[in-house]
Amino acid sequence: MREELLERPTPLLRFREALLKIESLRPSGESEDRGLSIFPALARGASASLAATAGGAIAAAAWAKPRGVRLFLALHGIATHETRETLRLFGAEVEVVESASEAAARASARGGTLLPPLDGDEAAAAVERSLGPELAADAGAVPAIFAPAGTRAAIIAALRALPGARGVALVAGDSELPGLPRVADLPASVERRVVSRASCAQARAALAREGGLLASHASAMAALLAASEGGLALVTSGEREFSLEGAA
Repeated sequence: MREELLERPTPLLRFREALLKIESLRPSGESEDRGLSIFPALARGASASLAATAGGAIAAAAWAKPRGVRLFLALHGIATHETRETLRLFGAEVEVVESASEAAARASARGGTLLPPLDGDEAAAAVERSLGPELAADAGAVPAIFAPAGTRAAIIAALRALPGARGVALVAGDSELPGLPRVADLPASVERRVVSRASCAQARAALAREGGLLASHASAMAALLAASEGGLALVTSGEREFSLEGAA
C-alpha cells in the first residue's frame, strides 16, 4: 500500500438529507487504514502480530504485504468468507478466536513485534489527524454522526472533529454482522442504537437502489438513519456480504 494513496481524501456524498463519508473507498477498503501511522517501521522479513476485528485485520494485512512483514492476526468478531480470503491473499496468517481478550493474549504470545490495536486510543488520535481536517472542511455543522459500533477509532475521531454533533453507534439487536457487535466500547456519551439484521439488509438494498452505493449491512443502516434523522454517516466498509455464507 503506497503512502501517497493513504493521504488521499475520501468523497463526501449527499443522500436524501444526509451526508455520507465514503470511508469504504480508502485504499484497503477500511477506515482503519487511517491509523496505520501508529505501526512502527519494520525491516523486511520481520514478524509482527496484531489482535483485530475484520476491518483492522484487512488494513494491517494490506500494510504488511508490500513491506515484506510476516503478519500474524488474532481475529475476533464476525469475519465473512470474503474477509478471510482477502487476508489469505495478502499472505497473513490468521487464527480466529472467540473474544477480544483472547485475541490480545494470542497476539501477545505469538512473538515478534506486537502491533498496537487499530481500534485503540492511539489509533483514534491518528485517525483524527487524517479524517478530522476532511470533515471540518467539508461537512460543516451536523446534528449527529451515525456509524457501526465496530469502527471505534473513526467514531471517536469524527466526534472530535465535529464537536457539536452527537454520536450514534449502531449495535446488533439479534445476529451480529461485520462492524456491528452487540456491545460498543465507546464513551458513555455516545448513544447506542439497536438495529436488527433484517432492517440492515433492507437498508443495504435501499442504499444500492436509490444511491447506487454498495455498502456493508451496518454501514448502509448508518446511512439510512442519517438520511431519515439528518446528519453524517460514516460508510466505513464496502460490500463484502453478498457472501458465499448466505447473508441476507
